Amino acid sequence: MSKRIYSTFSDFSNLAKSEIQSSHKIGFDENTRPSNIDKVLVNDMFKKVGYLLNDNLSEMNILDIGCGCSYFTNFLIDHSILNKNRLYLIDSKEMLSNIDDTSDNVTKISGKFPMSNGVLRKLEQKVNLIIINSVLHHVLLEDSIFQFLENSLKYLEHFGILYIGDLPNASMQNRQVENYNSKKFKKHKIHGEGRFNDSLVLSLISYFRGKGFNAYIMPKPTSYKFSHSREDLIITRI
Repeated sequence: MSKRIYSTFSDFSNLAKSEIQSSHKIGFDENTRPSNIDKVLVNDMFKKVGYLLNDNLSEMNILDIGCGCSYFTNFLIDHSILNKNRLYLIDSKEMLSNIDDTSDNVTKISGKFPMSNGVLRKLEQKVNLIIINSVLHHVLLEDSIFQFLENSLKYLEHFGILYIGDLPNASMQNRQVENYNSKKFKKHKIHGEGRFNDSLVLSLISYFRGKGFNAYIMPKPTSYKFSHSREDLIITRI
């Protein structure tokens, strides 16, 4: 298995075919994203979006772009079944093959987003919640993130929410390093281009607000190993 942190769509499609744990198939490990932590992350996501939706989390259309096949996805499916949501999962056919076909609430859409698809065309301006979790920093390697997000936004209904979750921020990690008195820890300081940082995250906030959306930066739960270097963006259509 590759140890690279930043991987492409093809990399993950190949990982999905491997006989490895589900957390490994999405580029993590069992120490970082075990079942109990993914449960925390799912609950945290719904707490954040529930606040903006007045806790009205039932009978929604939910679109997960780059869903993976981890515990997070399984908990999302369970939540959708319990709350009678219609959940649409987009990822490679290799990744989606790892997800059980057990519910009429769940629709799988295989391919690299954005794509032309009949199901997606019917969802334009009808999705209550779009989830892009642990994905956007990989898009940065191959495509324009702004074009990617533009293609996502057309599916949001009025007052819908775009959740950009688990976004790594090199500036956050470097601040942690600079304020932590450990030579061992300092070895992990991030250098180089091709990384999200404060400038790019804040440009996303400015971009969305300039287009008439509300946009918020929110922290990750402290029980998550990467809480010091990752954050969530919550975008709401007004």
